[in-house]
Amino acid sequence: MPDDERDADVRRLHSALAQSIPQQSGTSIVHGDYSIDNTILDSVDPTVVRAVVDWELSTLGDPLSDAAWMCVCRDSLVDLIMGADAAWTSPLLPSADGLAHHYSVVSEQPLTHWNFYMALGYFKAAILAAGIDYRRRSSGSHGASTRAGETVAPMIGQGLRALRA
Repeated sequence: MPDDERDADVRRLHSALAQSIPQQSGTSIVHGDYSIDNTILDSVDPTVVRAVVDWELSTLGDPLSDAAWMCVCRDSLVDLIMGADAAWTSPLLPSADGLAHHYSVVSEQPLTHWNFYMALGYFKAAILAAGIDYRRRSSGSHGASTRAGETVAPMIGQGLRALRA
């Protein structure tokens, strides 16, 4: 996809998100980067989370934003952003839909405006990937995330599709 077409899609998704911000379902501490990569699991029972680390993006907000980010991180494109197989994309974990359903049941919170939160998560992932790609190209580095730029257009596309769903 040409850069100008990709950039037009970025603007389109940004505008659509800005125009469709839902009323918050609730307010809680939001991690901002909640994924299995930022957890410490029990050494005997890996279904038990012992700690959540990497809190520099935390704020107060709608907990559905963290739940959706967790689901976006299940997308295999995350491996390209990370430059390695991310723990969160493991086929041993439930699907994004399965995680969302489980979150809804355990939290007793309906997934109201779920498509907005998923679109926001994909937008965030695309912008992070673009930043990683920009830093790599600016520095001339050929580090592990040399393919992050390839994920921007597909992530934006996923966000646009989520809003249309």
